[in-house]
Amino acid sequence: MKTYILTSQRFAGEIQFKFDLNDSLIGFEIQAELDEKQTNYFFNNLPRTLGAAVAMTKNPGATMKLELMPQDLSFDVFYNQYGYKVGKQQAETQYKKLSDADKHRVIMSIRPYKRYLTRTGVAQVWPERFISRKYFETDWNKA
Repeated sequence: MKTYILTSQRFAGEIQFKFDLNDSLIGFEIQAELDEKQTNYFFNNLPRTLGAAVAMTKNPGATMKLELMPQDLSFDVFYNQYGYKVGKQQAETQYKKLSDADKHRVIMSIRPYKRYLTRTGVAQVWPERFISRKYFETDWNKA
């Protein structure tokens, strides 16, 4: 089973899609704030395959992004990738409070955040602060 996260600039939150080994949709979970028009669009265009989900993001004017969720969302993966080994207990407490979608976003934002630090010379924040202050919501490629 593969899990993908759909995000967009036009709504807050994420939509998770679960696909089987044949790339057929087997489930989805909406963790987003959708207005009535967006909800109707989503249910009228529900992708039944991974290819259809990818095609949704390629439509002209589409602001959607589809990313594969890593299988291992454990705290150890985050902590080792983050690399700043301080305040482990506090960071782990904050990390456990996150949804799987947010854990995915945290892990995926580490590399762009580190490039930002290298580019600007700014000091790296403690891992607990990175999570609690939602640094993972920042687009570090544009910062």
